Amino acid sequence: MGRFREGKSLDYQGAEKKAMQLREHHKSMARMMVMGGARPGQLALAFNMSAAQISIITQSPMFKLEVERLRAMSEDACADVRNQLNGMIPLALVALEDDLSMEVEDDPRLRKIRQTAAFDILSRTGYEKKDGGPSVVVQNNTQINQMTEEQLREEVFKLAAQTIEGR
Repeated sequence: MGRFREGKSLDYQGAEKKAMQLREHHKSMARMMVMGGARPGQLALAFNMSAAQISIITQSPMFKLEVERLRAMSEDACADVRNQLNGMIPLALVALEDDLSMEVEDDPRLRKIRQTAAFDILSRTGYEKKDGGPSVVVQNNTQINQMTEEQLREEVFKLAAQTIEGR
């Protein structure tokens, strides 16, 4: 009765596997630390545990491995998003170019959404408007109140051409 049958032995492997796995609430703690930036004190409050219990859990090798695994996954996801944004740069430029040739009668809300999306993509990829860029002061004593829209447009283009030539 106290002996194993021939060829059979006590199998501790199942118990070892169970001990080598993190419990679900420990995995939740790791996710909160990596994704939410939770500190041990916040984990203790969220999981209704003492600070000592949280310290024991967070110092375990399995927990540390889980945290490192989650960090690596988040870094990979960030790199993927960065690559996707870089792939959208040509689309953003095309959208802005299309907006320059849009008719005035086109829907201004659509135009605003397209421009906002394009500028957001360009901004997140490093192509943002620089504050305090080059400025040119042009003195002009032309009275614009009496000008027609066409005359005003011609005057602006003339001043712009003078400014570009004067650089």
